[in-house]
Amino acid sequence: MKSATGSSRYAIYYTSGPEHPLTVAAKAWLGRELFAPGVSIGGGGSNQDR
Repeated sequence: MKSATGSSRYAIYYTSGPEHPLTVAAKAWLGRELFAPGVSIGGGGSNQDR
């Protein structure tokens, strides 16, 4: 994505595993499932195809 100045911006997101206490607390606070069924939790790869 290009910003108004023409430079690219990137973001890296990290989330703990589905059974981690922080994830469990976030799930309870948000009131919804945080991990979609069938979605890989592995790392790596590019999201350019999405």
